[in-house]
Amino acid sequence: MEQIKLFRSKTILPDALETQVNNFLSENEAKISVKDIQYNTVITAKENSDQLVWSAMVRYEVL
Repeated sequence: MEQIKLFRSKTILPDALETQVNNFLSENEAKISVKDIQYNTVITAKENSDQLVWSAMVRYEVL
């Protein structure tokens, strides 16, 4: 059965998001077959500062 897993990280650099996704993939490598990974970056504007929000979606099939 095909499923998705969503990840999100609010940071300047994508390192935290990469770590989350890579940990998920490592922990489940024998249980899933990855079909696709997509990511997106959004800048949110606030009064005093802007913030980057990184997100990723892993589409996978359970083995």
